[in-house]
Amino acid sequence: MGESEMTLGYPNIGIMGFGKMPADCAQILLNHQVKVNFTLETEESPFSSLEGLCSRNSIVFEKTRAEKAAAFLNDLDDPTVILSINNNFLFPANIVRKENLRIVNFHNAVLPSYPGHGQSIPRWIVYNGETQHGVTWHLVNESIDSGNILCNKTFAVLDTDTALSVMMRSIRVGIGLFEQWWERFLDFGFSGTPQADNMQRIYKSPMQNRLYRKKDIPNNGQLDPGWEFDQSIRFLRSMDYSRLQVVAPPRIAFEHEMCSIKKYRVEKRLPGAEESAKKKENVGQAEQTYRLNYDEGAITLYLQKSKEGPSRDEDFALALGKRPVFPEISQ
Repeated sequence: MGESEMTLGYPNIGIMGFGKMPADCAQILLNHQVKVNFTLETEESPFSSLEGLCSRNSIVFEKTRAEKAAAFLNDLDDPTVILSINNNFLFPANIVRKENLRIVNFHNAVLPSYPGHGQSIPRWIVYNGETQHGVTWHLVNESIDSGNILCNKTFAVLDTDTALSVMMRSIRVGIGLFEQWWERFLDFGFSGTPQADNMQRIYKSPMQNRLYRKKDIPNNGQLDPGWEFDQSIRFLRSMDYSRLQVVAPPRIAFEHEMCSIKKYRVEKRLPGAEESAKKKENVGQAEQTYRLNYDEGAITLYLQKSKEGPSRDEDFALALGKRPVFPEISQ
């Protein structure tokens, strides 16, 4: 872009990412009369919230892949803030080093813990049994999720939370932080806090320091009937995206076949209630239900034979901005 126009003293602004969250953040800037100069949509979406917003507000919009995005950013000469929101593009070192660029990224965890792919992290928060979670807005440097912290916020993780509910709460908290601190994000002079100086340690799992990739799934997506009650519940909730096909359904070996778990029901045993001596019980072969009994309660699984091939890995409903319907889980 050759245009050096600024709005109310702000630098040029570009947004990279996909889905509803970057569109909501762009709308916040527009509500404050701050111009958004361009958006680069980095993932395919069947109905794009970003494209619709850009069309209504005469903002340059491009659907782009990594090489084209890198070339576009490399050609920018004016002071520009890049807001990386729900963005899978990894910024090359030569782009990060450009002095005219300030890159601000939204991360779905309280850094420096749980670095990696934001879509993967909520399921690991649930599976690892974390009781607190949060989000971070940070500067981008040459290493993954290691730049200075601009702001963060924490929230409680409940024992009824699923991967989807944690993900949706993270998005809401992240948008709230953007509304509060967007001027800080646009300020080249605000350098934030080095992650090494962040004394906020909210996570308890020893797994918090590993790098999480998009494809990482707890136990490769398979429920082990030998697990304890608590681990089985955490696994099921970590794979629970309601009707959204973010990952393939969890699986279990049942009668010498691998079956997908389509639904589940958790029943916690009341104190003094009679305990079953059986660990596993097939309670409805025709309906393909499978009941796991534990001292603490029972889990009923609703199964179907697994199909070959990967499931759709895009969260289309979130891209549309639809509010998901959460399943009712009995306690």
